[in-house]
Amino acid sequence: ATPGVSSGARRRRRESTRRGPGSIDWFGTLARQPRPTHADLRRRSRAFRPEKRWVIAVDCSASMLQSGALSIAKGVAQALAQKARAERARLTLISFSGHGVRTQTNLEVTGSVDDAIAALGAGGGTPLRHALLAALRICERSASAERQVDQRLVLLTDGRTREDVSDLGSRGAHLDVVVLDCEQGAARLGRARGLAAALGGSYVHVASLLSESKGDARARSGPGSRQVEP
Repeated sequence: ATPGVSSGARRRRRESTRRGPGSIDWFGTLARQPRPTHADLRRRSRAFRPEKRWVIAVDCSASMLQSGALSIAKGVAQALAQKARAERARLTLISFSGHGVRTQTNLEVTGSVDDAIAALGAGGGTPLRHALLAALRICERSASAERQVDQRLVLLTDGRTREDVSDLGSRGAHLDVVVLDCEQGAARLGRARGLAAALGGSYVHVASLLSESKGDARARSGPGSRQVEP
């Protein structure tokens, strides 16, 4: 399953779709003038879709590892990577833990994303601010080009950090930001929701994605078919 897109994001995508001159409309041109000059040429309208870039940032801190949230985050990241490939989006994977921030760009080749996610290390603290700055720099470089770029930042984290990132919200105003809360267990701090608000993004708990996926699987199985519970 893929997190939903806000109405504001949909509006930005509609606005980012430009129209420009396409191939020559010879029928329309000759209908106006049998021996047309260059000024008489008519062209078919052609829509320009913006380039897509997805940045997936995965929290690999000790709290994610110990709670089992990291394995869930990897599975969700795999699904997101497949969705990005289906939409022909340029994909960047950022992993961050006490060992630092690791950035792997342009992972469009089938299998490379899976290998990169499977190899993510874990442990230590949560350098969330450094990871978000890395993600924003990547998106800002793409946005600085002349071409239109439709960009999405998906952050998978349990939110267990005290780093202040509230000043980064304005820098990500041109992005579709989605915070996927991976926090597990009975004693939840619920910091990911506040993190989403600080970044001006959407908030989704991965439990809702997993339950939606199970519901879709049961619906596809149909009545009378054998269902295997996870």
